Amino acid sequence: LREASPARGGGGGGGGSRLPSAVTSAPPTSMAAISAASAPGENSAYRRLTSAPIRLPPCCAEPIAPDAKPRASGERGAAKSLAEGLLRRALLPGLSLMPANPALAHEVWSVLELLPYADRFRVYSEAAEDAEGEPVLLAAGKLASVGVRKIMRRVTKPSGDKQEKEAMKRMGRMLAKIGHGSPLAAMRTIVQQVEAYEAMTGPVVDALRFFSPLGFDVLTYTIIMRFVTGGREKLKEDGVSISDWFQNLASFTGQLCKRFELFKSLMIKSYRRELF
Repeated sequence: LREASPARGGGGGGGGSRLPSAVTSAPPTSMAAISAASAPGENSAYRRLTSAPIRLPPCCAEPIAPDAKPRASGERGAAKSLAEGLLRRALLPGLSLMPANPALAHEVWSVLELLPYADRFRVYSEAAEDAEGEPVLLAAGKLASVGVRKIMRRVTKPSGDKQEKEAMKRMGRMLAKIGHGSPLAAMRTIVQQVEAYEAMTGPVVDALRFFSPLGFDVLTYTIIMRFVTGGREKLKEDGVSISDWFQNLASFTGQLCKRFELFKSLMIKSYRRELF
């Protein structure tokens, strides 16, 4: 997964660790080849798709692009399902197993943005569920979560404006670096920290300016899921006061909508399509 292309690993000698042949062999680069490689029972071939991830987004976008060639409804539906499966089981997991790669995150988003918000959110949900059963992906998510917590522990409000801006820049870049690789784990941890600590809301909103469109879309999904997840009371025991987590999350969401037009448009589109 650390090789951008199979050709880079060429030759038999060379330093560094070698990846298994099932991973380093050339990945398919058309929807027909991908369909054959990801057929049931072809697990090693399916994993091979992440050996050159930068080639995959254009292939995934082929069946769902607005200007795609006309297809029979059944064929288009099958191709769309295949593209969503690749996003869920190859591209999103591949991001978490590679060094931070903003270019690849943007390429993945260029495919995801072609899907309706409900399909994108389903892909995120299923990718998170799949990671629970994969030790390597689970470990990558935990590393990302620990990294986010370490950064956010140092969040304080400096005394001077210039000092505050510099501190937030450094923190924002470090958070964005983690978010490019593991957006699901990073955003989940960020939102949990904001729910628990009201003082983090302002600094975190400022730091999020370095995140990619994929990061903001995952953040939208994470916030909506945190709002609707059961088992937590929105009111305190007195039945009148709003729970701290709910108030903090609502304040965080409001500040995000006020500060970032991209987040605001994603959130509005989600609710508008749900209502109308």
